[in-house]
Amino acid sequence: MFGKAMKRGFLFFVIICLVIGSGGQLVSTVYADDTENTTYEAEADGNAMTGNASISEHPAASGGQKVGGMYQGSTLQFNHVTVSVSGNYKITVYYFSGDSRPFNISANGGDKQFEEPPKTVDWDTVGAYDVTLPLNAGENSILIDDNNWYSPDIDKIVIRGLDDSEPGEGSGGDWKEKLHGAIIEAEAPENIITGNAKIADSSVGSGGKIVKDMNKNSTLQFTNVTVPAAGTYLIRISYISGDQRPVYIQVNDGQDELVDLPKTASWDTVGTYDVEASLQEGLNTITFSDHDWYSPDFDRIEVIPYTISYEAESPVNDLTGEARVGDSPNASGGQKVGYLNGGSSITFNKITAPMPGDYRITVAYFSGDPRSFYVSANGGVEQYYELPKTPDWDTALTYELTLPLNEGENTIKFSDGNWYAPDLDRIIVEPALGTDPNPPVEEEGDLGTPGTSNNYGAITVTEYTYGTLVSNGQYEVSYNTKSGYASYKWTDGIRSCKESIAALNSVRLSLKLKTMRIIQVLVLR
Repeated sequence: MFGKAMKRGFLFFVIICLVIGSGGQLVSTVYADDTENTTYEAEADGNAMTGNASISEHPAASGGQKVGGMYQGSTLQFNHVTVSVSGNYKITVYYFSGDSRPFNISANGGDKQFEEPPKTVDWDTVGAYDVTLPLNAGENSILIDDNNWYSPDIDKIVIRGLDDSEPGEGSGGDWKEKLHGAIIEAEAPENIITGNAKIADSSVGSGGKIVKDMNKNSTLQFTNVTVPAAGTYLIRISYISGDQRPVYIQVNDGQDELVDLPKTASWDTVGTYDVEASLQEGLNTITFSDHDWYSPDFDRIEVIPYTISYEAESPVNDLTGEARVGDSPNASGGQKVGYLNGGSSITFNKITAPMPGDYRITVAYFSGDPRSFYVSANGGVEQYYELPKTPDWDTALTYELTLPLNEGENTIKFSDGNWYAPDLDRIIVEPALGTDPNPPVEEEGDLGTPGTSNNYGAITVTEYTYGTLVSNGQYEVSYNTKSGYASYKWTDGIRSCKESIAALNSVRLSLKLKTMRIIQVLVLR
């Protein structure tokens, strides 16, 4: 039954669309500011530097000097950056970078933006790179750091003025520093050490000890790397290396892979470096070796879940109602969970997230006819999704959605809404920040391939792969089940009005009921 809340919500949505369509426009405020093209030199007395950062002479730099040495945890902070009006500002960074090097930049301790400027012709040629940062009226600080890697030498920054574009969201490399996982110390008693390698006391090691003297065919093997599910993990290596030294890493019985670890600031400074590794469910081994050369000292590793696959048939999951595990030759693990109907559900348990936030959930499913499900995380609000049918009941497709997860263990529940849901093969969970923000899928308004059409007087209702289109000849209303958005169109162009379906999902209505209500609204008009 179409509840009163949904009636009011959808009617309000249509009214808003009509208001916008009748000529209403969003108004943007344009500010004026007299702080334009103001230059701040990197070597200015009021600035602050940390780590290896230092001032050096350079004839091509605007003031005859630059700040270099931006590597392994070094920073340069521009202080007393003054503007008269709060807002987003375009800032040009002038730099030297004979090879491609990134940097993080932030204002007033806010979110860091990961930037990758192009390399300059050589280390004697200045390049310019524009960023947008939010600044406050009055004095500000702008911090540039090396992201614990290698960054360009900095000449100066120039405040160009207010900018109508949005600041970056820090979704490049820096956000990965916020990911956390299981920590295993190098000196753990279950690890195996061979050759010259030995455990030694260390004032900077996380456990007060490190494994050192990794040289001349020595190895360090972490023997108890246990994970709840198979997938891609980030192995965060904490190490000490006053000069640049390589190491070979082997996962289980796989190939040795060479990793060139950058040097740390000194032999008393710990650096970190992330590598991706495919781990199997349960017990794994990770072996570091020097291949008859010299490798860094090791403090610990952190095993961070990144892109993880969770099978529907896993014994740790909970099934209710008619739901049951069945064999399926085309399922990823040879089995799937089916019979999700009549009030049945499956709850994926022990979903491990390395940080709080949004996660992309890729659902692999079988559905020979169009079916829907409700999904929720950790007992939260259920979201309703209608999935395209698969070619048959033996062919799997994938469907992507987004859920908020907590750091640590989570649960994700799929239920049928007392109707019929697809058979589920597995889900793949990864941080939404690490996914392509513009994946190569259909345009937002693209409903896919048209299907059957039905006429209701002057109203035509056409089913599409990803939704429904309702038309009366003068204008159209469409609903996209993939994006959760609705839009409308009339003869003088296209106007769209977006309302997240998440706010409407709690009433648990089917797309057909939504469509019938749209028809009622159009007919009544």
